[in-house]
Amino acid sequence: MGMVVLPIFYKVDPSDIRIQRNIARAFVKYETRFKKNLKKVQRWKDALKEVANISGWHLQNRPGAEFIQDMVEMILHKLNYTFLIDAKGLIGIDSQVNKLMSLLAIGLDDVRIIGIRGMGGIGTKFFDKLKFIHLNESQNLIETPDLNKVPNLEKLVMEGCLILRTVHQSMGAHKKLTLVNFKGCKSIESLPNTFKMESLEILILFDCSKVNKIPKFMGKMEHLSGLHLDGTTITELPTSIGHLTGLASLNLRDCKNLVYLPRTIFNLKLLKNVDLTGCSKLDKLLEKMRNVESVEELDVSETPIRQVPSSIGLLTNLKGLSTRPWNELLSYVMLRRLNPMDLLLPSLAGSLTELDLSYFNLKEIPDDIGCLFSLSELNLSGNNVVCLPSSLTKLSHLKPLTLNDCKCPQSLPNLPSSITQIDASC
Repeated sequence: MGMVVLPIFYKVDPSDIRIQRNIARAFVKYETRFKKNLKKVQRWKDALKEVANISGWHLQNRPGAEFIQDMVEMILHKLNYTFLIDAKGLIGIDSQVNKLMSLLAIGLDDVRIIGIRGMGGIGTKFFDKLKFIHLNESQNLIETPDLNKVPNLEKLVMEGCLILRTVHQSMGAHKKLTLVNFKGCKSIESLPNTFKMESLEILILFDCSKVNKIPKFMGKMEHLSGLHLDGTTITELPTSIGHLTGLASLNLRDCKNLVYLPRTIFNLKLLKNVDLTGCSKLDKLLEKMRNVESVEELDVSETPIRQVPSSIGLLTNLKGLSTRPWNELLSYVMLRRLNPMDLLLPSLAGSLTELDLSYFNLKEIPDDIGCLFSLSELNLSGNNVVCLPSSLTKLSHLKPLTLNDCKCPQSLPNLPSSITQIDASC
């Protein structure tokens, strides 16, 4: 079997090895030690002479890091190497991957990752194929890498990087990213100036509590279906959110500084879930909810919203409505507006399946609730209701009925046979 030998002469001159000038004394000791096997010592002498005559590297006074870089580049060019693109099912590969991950020791305090740098011969070939960067809980990471060097990256996951402050501008224009997750990165202050990630599907900035502004959305971002901004300190959404025509889920839970929603939200015709829970400065919804008939879940719990606009009746696919109060919330007239005869508009009657009116300070439930014939879950906890309307019997799909922390009803009406559970700890 042919072998390639590339000697490295470190703190020694090749000529000294060749003529064995400075090592003669050492060989005298070996000849004494192995006097019964002098042929063995002679083989060592011959081997050293042969190695000294082979072309290799002489470190001399060069910096060690520079020397190693040149050495690796030459080796990679000499070797005929390939990279594993699909190693699924390859015997023995899992143990090697696990060993590599243990060496990286992601999450430990003494691990410092400051960027992506390809050594000569692999920078453009290896990183071109990289599709997933997972750096969860990297405690010393302060800036994300330059993603221009990984043009085919699809997933960037950096949960819990507590001192990460800056997201590199290159991320904002990356063409292949489908998932960006910065969950719990509490120190992020700087995001790219714009977002124009045409392949992006999910963006998670959950609990990035120093993010107070969302960049402008530009270009075609119709693949973005999930936008999670819960726990940020934004005061508003950019009007360019209307460009996200594929958005299905908008999570703004606990955005304590959010004061209003832009009208361009009406462009989001595929929007299904809107969570505004805990937005303590958001005191009203948009008056005319046109073009968002697709909304199925709307949660305005723990907000100062005092009245839901009558146009909520336009949300003909609404299945879940949660309105637990932040202070003094929706009035009796809100429930009246659920009556399709009052709205003269397509109503919620055929679509609403979950209604949460807990801690609403209601004293009476109107008979109109009986028109919500698709309702399967009803929560009236924390109200001052002493009498339930007889129209409840019309709710033939109702299963759990929750009346916790209420004044004990003086009597219960006939309930639909579909009821499977009543919680009434008064």
